[in-house]
Amino acid sequence: MAQRQTTLIDSESGKKLFSKKILDQMLTETDKNLNQETNLVLIGGTALVIKYLSPRSTIDVDTYSKISKQLKLAWQKAEKKIGLAVPLSQSPISDGPYRMKDRFTLYNDLKLKYLKVFLPEAPDIVLMKTLRLLGKDRDDIRHLIKHCRIRDSILLKRFTEEMDHVVGNYSVIKSHYLFIIEDSFGKMLANKHQKVIEKIARQI
Repeated sequence: MAQRQTTLIDSESGKKLFSKKILDQMLTETDKNLNQETNLVLIGGTALVIKYLSPRSTIDVDTYSKISKQLKLAWQKAEKKIGLAVPLSQSPISDGPYRMKDRFTLYNDLKLKYLKVFLPEAPDIVLMKTLRLLGKDRDDIRHLIKHCRIRDSILLKRFTEEMDHVVGNYSVIKSHYLFIIEDSFGKMLANKHQKVIEKIARQI
């Protein structure tokens, strides 16, 4: 029998919003429907909500990993159990730092038997969102940097060493990066980062 759930509605899209409580329920129920170990890498707003305590909720569940048929079926059964349709899909935009996958961490807020949920580190999510910088990305980035106490030196190191492979206009990507540094750390530090980036570019 489906449980009754109360959800909020996103004012911009008109879609239902899912909190950490609901997402944790979905993961727990999905795990019960599996019979073998299955990996699930969560990114974007979902990662912020369940791990990094974002003040907002999310309208869907974005994954970095492919969604197997078994996982899809288990997820659908979980939806029926909690009485909500929670969109699950592999994100078409998942570029990030080159060694990001080596830093994926296991989500251990829940005791799951078969479902292994992994999340990117906070600095990697910041750089993933920097590439696009649309909608709520700016607010998410500011929250991550403040809540997780991300040092600017970590962002600079990963941006200069692990982001040259991403698809897109590098000038735009660089301007996005310098914008988020100025937004969270100030103009002086952004200018310092710009000089470092330009110095590295001249050496290539």
